[in-house]
Order: sequence, then structure tokens, then C-alpha cells
Amino acid sequence: MSIMKNFQIPKGKREYYFVILLAFILVLVIISIAYILIAQPQQNQTTNTTVQTTVSPTSIPVSIIQPNTPLKWNPQSSRTFLQKEEQRTPLSSSDSQAKARILQLLPAGQNYGTVYSSQNITIEYIQALDIFEVEIFTINVANAKIEAENWFMQQGMSQAGICTLPVGFYPDSATASILIESDYVFNELPDGC
Repeated sequence: MSIMKNFQIPKGKREYYFVILLAFILVLVIISIAYILIAQPQQNQTTNTTVQTTVSPTSIPVSIIQPNTPLKWNPQSSRTFLQKEEQRTPLSSSDSQAKARILQLLPAGQNYGTVYSSQNITIEYIQALDIFEVEIFTINVANAKIEAENWFMQQGMSQAGICTLPVGFYPDSATASILIESDYVFNELPDGC
């Protein structure tokens, strides 16, 4: 108690300390507001990316590429690909046999992965969706699609079977960047479908 009695702030000094305390609180409030305003746009950006990447979880080429690049996609081909994926048409017996031979090319012990790769394309089987995806590494998209379709046909698949599987195409990020500059409209379906 005696310490408190001895610790008396003169009246003129009380106002001085009160003003300093208010200034300190004001500075803390301003710093807090600035932090919230700076952190909020980064949070919203992350949230938007998450929303965009989960909009179309069943269409792999769309969900991988479209949200990250402003590449123009052919909306009709995207709808058709999704429809082929969701409403399966049975393969003919010869196309079913060709698909079985293709799946034997998967890495040992795996039921998904790369079945063919070249300088221009990589063909992967996505077992969870039962689709084939072709990643394109060249700006000559037409030739890359022809290469992929020819490879499937060399495995015994008919043109109708290629369309039925389904097979979807998408450019890698470097190719997509170049195609964006040329205002290219990307069609994810094989050209023969």
C-alpha cells in the first residue's frame, strides 16, 4: 500500500501519459487494419483458385488447365467430352480387346499411368475416371492429335472406339502459353470425333 501512495503522477503528467496511451492504441489499430487489408486479397485469391479448380472435378483437362490459364477452350467440345465420360457407350468387342492390350502397357503393378510417350505427346490412362488423356507438348496441335489417334489405331482401336473411350487432349503449360498468345481455341476432343 505504501508503494501506491508514493507512486502518484502529478496532474499535468497524467494528461501527458493519457495522450501517449491513446496514441499507442491508435497506432495498434491502424497497424491491425493495414494487416487485415493486405492479408485479405491474398486469402481471396487462394479461395478463388480453390473454387475454380473444383468447379469441374470430373473433366480432368478442364480442371487442370482452364483455371490456371486464359486459354480459350471450345465449349461444345468440353460439353461433349464430359457427356461421353458420364454417359458411357459400350465399346465394340474388337475395341474392348484393343483397350485391354493398351492397359497391359501400364507400369507393372499399376492400373493407371503412362501408356505412350513421345516428343510431342504423352498418353495416360486415368483409371479412376476410365479415360485416356493426351498431354500435348507442341503448338502443332493437329499433328499431335493425329499422332495420338494413329497410336490408338496401331493398338487395334477403331476411330469410333477412340471417340467412345473417351480420349481427351490438353496442352502442357508451356504450349498453352504460346497458344494463348495466338488466340487459339483448344478442342479437347480427337479431331475425328
